[in-house]
Amino acid sequence: MTVKTVSGDITLNGGSGETEISTVSGTIRVEEGHKAGHISKVYQGYPRHLGMTGDAQIDGETVSGDLKFNFTTNPTAEFDVQSFSGDIDNCFGPKPVQPQHGPGSRLNFKNGSVNARVQISTKSGDVNLCTGR
Repeated sequence: MTVKTVSGDITLNGGSGETEISTVSGTIRVEEGHKAGHISKVYQGYPRHLGMTGDAQIDGETVSGDLKFNFTTNPTAEFDVQSFSGDIDNCFGPKPVQPQHGPGSRLNFKNGSVNARVQISTKSGDVNLCTGR
């Protein structure tokens, strides 16, 4: 499924499989435990209550918007999160590493032993990873 908008909001309830969601200035909500096969090009939005299958891939990208991911359970996946000038907050795993010189932060860790992958990148937005909120 592909859902795109320029300035409108997107809400996705339930479902599974490959999903591409993108917006320039709208808010994205992924609710009711959507089993994400692949979410990409999330320019600005707040995916929440996100369920993951064993081989899910979640790619989040923004230039100036914040990305908030609220997983239904403690996700078992490999995480690669980076922000050039924003903050990274992780409520269920390790804290991000700040570089000695220059702005930004990075968070790389593996939670469990499955093939799921979460890759998130922002330029000036904040990233929040949490469960059950």
